[in-house]
Amino acid sequence: MKFAYHLRGERPRQKQLCTALQAGAAKHGDEVIPIVGYLGPEPSVDGVILLGVSGLHHRISNRMVYDAYLAKGKRTMLFDKGYVRKDSSDRDYLRVCVDGFQPLSYFMNTTRPNDRFKQLGIKLRPYATKGDYFLLDGVSQKYCAWHGIDSHLAWGLSVIEKIRAHSNRPIVYRLKKSAANYKALRDMLRTTISKRDLADDMKRAMIVISHGGNLGWDAMMNGRAHFAIGPSIARSVSETDWAKIHTPYVPSEAERYQLMCNAAYCQWTVAELASGEGWAVIKQQLEETK
Repeated sequence: MKFAYHLRGERPRQKQLCTALQAGAAKHGDEVIPIVGYLGPEPSVDGVILLGVSGLHHRISNRMVYDAYLAKGKRTMLFDKGYVRKDSSDRDYLRVCVDGFQPLSYFMNTTRPNDRFKQLGIKLRPYATKGDYFLLDGVSQKYCAWHGIDSHLAWGLSVIEKIRAHSNRPIVYRLKKSAANYKALRDMLRTTISKRDLADDMKRAMIVISHGGNLGWDAMMNGRAHFAIGPSIARSVSETDWAKIHTPYVPSEAERYQLMCNAAYCQWTVAELASGEGWAVIKQQLEETK
């Protein structure tokens, strides 16, 4: 297999991932070709590798590149922030999805062992049955651009209106750091804007509501019911019916644990990608989803 990796100039993080993937792919007889900039899909490759949902520059978004390769019948690998973020052990994970934004179409097809999940050292909290408010996870503007959402403000307002159509319970809204002017947003959305740590919000939330970011993982980890609006990694163990917002689906311990074990095989450190360990699994996922 041969994949193109379109680089945005000399950005260190992009170059680091590219170098790691080149080394890991070579161990399995495959090739990653770095290309600075974008002039259209590379015809000689089987697919494209992209990092994040922003873009190569203001006129070329990663979504445009992604769609262009899909139109040519090529495969895609999308790398982004891992389900587990950087911790005290300096492990920095990148999640990867084959032919999509999240690996929902395939990651539960193979029952993975718990070895990678155990390495994370996560202590799962039991599911809580009560809480003070609904916790809504905001979206960034670049996330909106990837998913064809007009704006993070319009999206937030529409979700809050949807919640209020089914419940009068208080709503706490966690905005992305890129969202400016908290007071204006608070007044427009008529809700509480959180400035607390995520851990503090999780302790008091009855249900966590998100689109497709990583907060679904955090909700599972913290034992909070989750409502999935879009392609969340936790979608299969989440509520999706607004009419059930007060009695959301809560997975069994076995369901939650297996999902997290499987998801752990969809995120890798740069070192694991360079060693070929990560590429071996990604290659298997590519072959299984042809």
